[in-house]
Amino acid sequence: MRQKPRLNNLVEALGLVGKGIGDLLPAYPGQDTAYVGQLLDDCALALSRPVMPYGLLGIHPCRSRYFNVHEAGFRLAGDDQSWPPGPRVRTVFTFGGSTMVGFNVEDSHAIPAALRRRLKVLRPDCEVYNFASGSYTSRNEMVRFLDLIDRGIRPDVAVFLDGYNDSFYAYGNDRLRQLLDELYQAERRRRQMGWLGSIVDFVRDSHAARSKVPPSGDNYRPGGIDVFNRLTSLDAIGRALALSDAAPSPQAFGADGEVVARLVWGRYLESAVAIDALARHGGTRAVFCWQPQPYFATRAAQRIIEPMYELYPAGTLAAPVYHWLRAHDFPGRPAGMAFHDLSDAADGLDAIGYVDVCHYTAALSDRIAELMVGPVLAALADTPNEAPS
Repeated sequence: MRQKPRLNNLVEALGLVGKGIGDLLPAYPGQDTAYVGQLLDDCALALSRPVMPYGLLGIHPCRSRYFNVHEAGFRLAGDDQSWPPGPRVRTVFTFGGSTMVGFNVEDSHAIPAALRRRLKVLRPDCEVYNFASGSYTSRNEMVRFLDLIDRGIRPDVAVFLDGYNDSFYAYGNDRLRQLLDELYQAERRRRQMGWLGSIVDFVRDSHAARSKVPPSGDNYRPGGIDVFNRLTSLDAIGRALALSDAAPSPQAFGADGEVVARLVWGRYLESAVAIDALARHGGTRAVFCWQPQPYFATRAAQRIIEPMYELYPAGTLAAPVYHWLRAHDFPGRPAGMAFHDLSDAADGLDAIGYVDVCHYTAALSDRIAELMVGPVLAALADTPNEAPS
């Protein structure tokens, strides 16, 4: 029996702006709609999410043509990767959100896969594992890293790619916490009921849940509802897109932009400091990369189907955050932290950089991986396990 197609939220977004899969073809050079349709169908597996230790949401292990997740929790790089890694293997673990996962590109086109290919030319003893998961911020990645350590799994180098999700998820995910707590409390309540009562209770809860708005970036209100509304209005989205290829300009977003930028950067630094200390305590070297996103250092020709940006207004908060941080040179970074600004990775790229409103094409993924190679090699050379040359 043919498997029912899995719903990819990009397909729904295309329909809402009067577009279809064929309009995505410029982001996939040389491919046809059959390829893109199958790719989007397979990548929808990333939306099947189990609850993991510490309340994180992971991605269920899966197998498909273009999207494959190992039982150990990492996305494969286009071929089978040995697990656990052997004693002579130098390991690089990558962490991030859906942009690091490689949502809406095939396994071999994600950043970690491109980084793996480039590293193996210079360090054949290296293996790169993709432990990213959708919607993660630096806070979530810190806990995911800790979970792996709890299980006795430590890499030589851990790479963290952040910036976009932190710009609008950094304020706390209280709606998701409430949702998980409601599920837990409902299960406890039903355990004390008879069969009929528990069924009635489940039906009633299910009906009520369908009328609620699920947790999303739009649920967070940094700096208050007025600040959020001003920075994510239709006019603000248009202004942010227009300024995406301009010099850093924090004044363009006013005092509201500074409020959000300071809050985002402060919480990111707290996460990064904690991650760095946790990594060094066990002999791992952490590499922090501030990622590119479509509202900064991006030409209009590198984006695709701009009307879709209005469907995801919270993402616009990245514009004032990035402009303010670049104008102020990422202030307050601790000395010795391996922090690398990749926000202008699309500069000079003669290709479309985004397959949708934020996820990278194969071309931009490879450019980001190219920029990561040097910092990763330096981190490997600094690890306690590195043999002297």
